[in-house]
Amino acid sequence: RVAGTPPPADVTSPTPVTLSTVKTLPPVHPPQQSTVLLGTILVKLTAENGQSHVFRGLLDSGSTCNLITCQAASLLGARRYHSNIQIAGLSQHASNTRGMLSLQVNTLSGQLIAPDQEFHILDKISVNLPRAK
Repeated sequence: RVAGTPPPADVTSPTPVTLSTVKTLPPVHPPQQSTVLLGTILVKLTAENGQSHVFRGLLDSGSTCNLITCQAASLLGARRYHSNIQIAGLSQHASNTRGMLSLQVNTLSGQLIAPDQEFHILDKISVNLPRAK
């Protein structure tokens, strides 16, 4: 029932609605500056050499590639392949990759999520993020 209208006399019969009774709202424009919160996930990454480690990943549905830090790549001891491309984020700040490696993405219990995923290696992926307890 729409607020401000009397209840129908007979509940079983539908009340006709005409377009003149429907109000449209003005379009909503996003603010000039906004904050986007991205979710995180714990995953087990496994290198070609069999070395595995659990990492916290940043989920970005708008991303077109997988990224990993130099420190995380070193922990896995994975073989690096040549890659030197520029990657730019939302701030349009470009960073050059330090190579790439192939990893399997697994759940914490070891279930395979994605085999043979290419990860581009960067010195740093993001600034320090806030944590909630």
